[in-house]
Amino acid sequence: MQEDRKRAVEEQFDRDSHGYLERYLTKESIRETKRVIKLIESDSKYERVLDIGCGPGTISPNLLEISEQVYGIDISGDMVKIASD
Repeated sequence: MQEDRKRAVEEQFDRDSHGYLERYLTKESIRETKRVIKLIESDSKYERVLDIGCGPGTISPNLLEISEQVYGIDISGDMVKIASD
């Protein structure tokens, strides 16, 4: 049953991926930007950063300010494709 639920969530995000930015960019951006600003202000630098649940990669450019390499993973393959573009 748990595998069926996981697949259902993945399919939902794959379906939503193409319109995701238009619908959720503002809410996502504000929350994510606040988190990244705290990291940038701390003057910490990282060799690599892993963005778990990266979605369409909205914070990847900001994460590149504190790290040379940014990796994103998401349950939705379509979201990762958008983030990679």
